[in-house]
Parts: sequence; C-alpha cells; structure tokens
Amino acid sequence: MGPAPASAAADFTITVAAADQTAAVLALLPELLVADTLPATMFVAHAVGEPSRLLGAGAVETVVLHSHERGFHAQCRVLPAFRRAGIGRALVQRLGSQAAAWDAQQLMSWEAVEDGPASLFMQALGFRVGYTLHHYMGLGTTSVPLFARRAARLRERERVPPGFNLLPLAELPRAPVIALHCREFGATRAGAATLLAQMLADPRAAALSSGLWDGRQLAGYLLGVPAGDACELRFWASDPAYRSGWAATVLLEAFMQRGLESGFDRARFHCNDHMLATHRVARRVGAELEAVKRGWALDLPAPA
Repeated sequence: MGPAPASAAADFTITVAAADQTAAVLALLPELLVADTLPATMFVAHAVGEPSRLLGAGAVETVVLHSHERGFHAQCRVLPAFRRAGIGRALVQRLGSQAAAWDAQQLMSWEAVEDGPASLFMQALGFRVGYTLHHYMGLGTTSVPLFARRAARLRERERVPPGFNLLPLAELPRAPVIALHCREFGATRAGAATLLAQMLADPRAAALSSGLWDGRQLAGYLLGVPAGDACELRFWASDPAYRSGWAATVLLEAFMQRGLESGFDRARFHCNDHMLATHRVARRVGAELEAVKRGWALDLPAPA
C-alpha cells in the first residue's frame, strides 16, 4: 500500500468498481489474486466524468486476521502520474469506512514493507507500526553443526519427548497442520489449506519441510521453500504445549541439513521483535541482517 513521488493532479471521484472493471482493478492490485477470497466490493478512483479512466484502486479483504485485533488487510495503488494528489488518501478513507462498517478495529497493510515512500505515505495517514520483521541470511555450513550439537544435547538430556518422529510435512495429516498455522499466523482454514497445498506441491519445498508427529499430536512444523540460490524458512511454529525449545530446535536442524543436501548453502529466515530466541540464534551463527520490514495498522473509530 502507498504511493511514491509524482506530479500531475487531477479532479477525481471514488466509486465502487463495476463488474466490467474487475480486470483493470486486478491489474492495479495483483495482490488480490492470492487473497483468501476476492473482495466482493472494490473501489476505483477515476477522472470526473470519465469512469473508464482509472487513476487508482483499492480493496479490503473482509476476513478477520486476528481474533484479538479484528484487523482487515487493505491494499490500494495509484498510478504514478497521479500520486500526491490526494487520491491515495481518499481511497484509504473509503476502505477504512468499509472496514469499520464490518466492525473491524484496524486497517492493516497488505504486507510488511521496508522504510520508504509506502511507509511514509501510511505514516502521513495516521498508520502506526503493527509489527516489525527482521530478515536474515545464514550459511548452512555454519548453522548445521551448531543446531546438530544443540539437538544432540536435548536428546542426551531426554528433553525430546518419546514417540515424536520427524516426518516429511507432506506426509502428515493436514488438519492439525492447518489448525496450528491458523492459530499462529491468523490465517483462515481455507487460506491455510490452499497455501500448504500449493507450496508442498513443489517437490523442492516438500523436501525442505517437516513436522513432529507422534501419531496423535503435532508438536510443530516447518515449511521451507526454495528462494533463488537459497532455501527460505517460510513458516515455523510449535504447539503451545511444546514450547520448551526442543521442537523448534529439531525442526530447524532438519531444515538446515536438508537445505545443504538439496544444494543450498545459504538459508533465509525472518522473525518479529518478540522472537528473542531466533534473534539469538541469528547472532550465534553470524547471520546477516538483510532487511527490516514493518507492517502498518490504522486504528479505526467505532461506527456511529
């Protein structure tokens, strides 16, 4: 979400997108193509008296992301030649009104972004930082021995509960994986099911992904994907009952080892400010901080 510098202003109006404008809206907002559901209502900014001359578009994904926040993802984009003319602000105001009518408490940026024009735009509209992600790049040749030693110590001290086996994620029952993913990442069941099916359909991702299963319970899972010349830890979660550290360590050791076996000597991973253990691991293995990205949230007034 968010415009960058540009020039020409224009008289404009904001209207609900007509059915025959859907393709044009999706061309402006391709992120909607991977939404859980295509928004039933989308908005367009167009030149006054010229409804086919689109200047920008916006939409809200009316799916509750986090039950404790009731935030809706929103996306808007204005054509470069018409930015800084108030169009983006007007679109966000319309999106905020729509979200508030659904009893949403927040309008949330579609994704985390690095500091720049998009974040400056959101700050100017009153958005606050909702979360911060630190993106790291580590070397497998450095990381694997460290995690192998830590996992071995956990097993020697009998910190790993008996009965749990490390298995390919694609072979595990999908329901408990979906349930844990939804609980930890605020996804819908349909969205989580689609994401897992699409990612694990890639044999390279399936080779990098694993879960800890005892035949009845899922202690944790890790979803890894190829990312250019590196493997990327995309999702990593432990069940709240198994957060003493052993599940996360065993899963991470397997990911790094399988990455090396798949020909990746580098691994990307990210974490938020609250994941102190992951930050400590990054320091221990000498991982490089590649980027810091922030997700933004706009607190909405209660509807009258």
